[in-house]
Amino acid sequence: MAGEEHRKLYKKSGKDTFEIQLAVKDSLLSGQRRERERLLTRKRLKVESLNEATCKLSAEKEQLRVEGATKLLKSGQKVEALTALHQCFARDSKNAETFIKCEGLPLLHSCLLSTNSSVLHAAAWCSINLTAADSHAVQKALRLSPFLIQFLSGSDSTMQELCAWAIGNLAGDSQSNKETLLGQGVIPHLLNLVSTPHHVMVETRTQSVLHALINLARDTTYKCCRCMLENSLFSSLKILLKEVPESSQLCQEIGWLTSCVYSREEIFSEILNANQCGTILHLVVDKLLHLSCLPQDESKEKMMIPYLLCCGNMIGLSTELALLASDLPMFLPAMKACLSSSSNAILLDTVWTLSNFCAEPSCRALVVSQSELMSRLLSLCNEADIHFELLSEVLSLMEGMVRVSCVMNRLLIKQGTLENLSHLLKNSKSTVADKILSIMEILLQDLDLPQQPPGALSYVRESLQYLTTISFDIKLVERTKAVMELFPLSTSSV
Repeated sequence: MAGEEHRKLYKKSGKDTFEIQLAVKDSLLSGQRRERERLLTRKRLKVESLNEATCKLSAEKEQLRVEGATKLLKSGQKVEALTALHQCFARDSKNAETFIKCEGLPLLHSCLLSTNSSVLHAAAWCSINLTAADSHAVQKALRLSPFLIQFLSGSDSTMQELCAWAIGNLAGDSQSNKETLLGQGVIPHLLNLVSTPHHVMVETRTQSVLHALINLARDTTYKCCRCMLENSLFSSLKILLKEVPESSQLCQEIGWLTSCVYSREEIFSEILNANQCGTILHLVVDKLLHLSCLPQDESKEKMMIPYLLCCGNMIGLSTELALLASDLPMFLPAMKACLSSSSNAILLDTVWTLSNFCAEPSCRALVVSQSELMSRLLSLCNEADIHFELLSEVLSLMEGMVRVSCVMNRLLIKQGTLENLSHLLKNSKSTVADKILSIMEILLQDLDLPQQPPGALSYVRESLQYLTTISFDIKLVERTKAVMELFPLSTSSV
């Protein structure tokens, strides 16, 4: 009953939880396609700074190089041969197919059984570039996975780093590979390497482990994510989010792993500890605020985006988490800091996160009460170089904000919303103009127009009048005139 009474306090509820969850699912998929594939390669090469590795040869010469290196491997000159092969794989993924046709895989397999650390390191490095090849070659290379996994529990940190990287490449190639690796028990071994602050401080190894975990977490069945959670991923993420400084390149990988696992619907139905999501959200928001304070450069955007996506998805998928975010003292400051970014991608994801937050009416009222945040949103609308998609998203957010209460709408007017919208209306496309009119109509209905001093709203009427003279859209003109009729004669004649 208390919940029902609470909702009656609001003028209009806007989108309900079900609607916002559907929107979040769509946004999640589009966000992953838009950013993740650009910022996080599923399979990665490992190449030394050798000129020979970067100069691509003709197809015939490449084939001869691979065949020659394979023969060299057979003759026992393992380190030299493996070094030549990993350079060949780096130059052209087709060289991996040539190597397999030359029956090189059993030779590489035997090298992984060596007791010589130099041979082992060269073989593991070669495995990385082999597993970064085309899918057909990667499927053949999957037979190496049991041997790669066993090195994860060894004492050689270099082998752990290289083998984790190769496993990440295998996992990133296909869903079936993820399931195979899961069945081979790879996840507990990987998580053990990030289970303590001491382990995490080995940065190059941690980066490789995170690469593998991220690609495993992207499975479509949720089996890998479930296995991670059952093997104390939550504890590892707490360590990673707390211990790794914002200046570290690991921050981006940590953000993607957190987002991959905690942006899934299943997390809310299967989670063992109800406090996990709240703790993760708190740590993600805190990290986002600190990242937003870093000097602007290319890496800053890459590091912030996964945390924004994780935050927006968690809030959008759970009303309880949206309410929890409203109690976090750093949430709205983090959003305000993100809105100061010069990156269009950051701005879009920030507005999207706020839209998910504002699906809950009480959260909407909280945002409206933040004058500095609202001022930044309104100023974004009138920036000359604003992207149309971003402008449309900001206006959609504003449409939701005016559906809280008359009191909140009067506060919006006091913050200069009508002035900003009136200015924007004169320079807008018809699709945007329709949204602006919807917002203005609700605001004007909640304003006691007869009590306004003469000329107080003349700028609003002027912008509406201007729109009727320049628009060729008959429906838009009729809509504009309907809004103009809200003005009493005493006000409209001024």
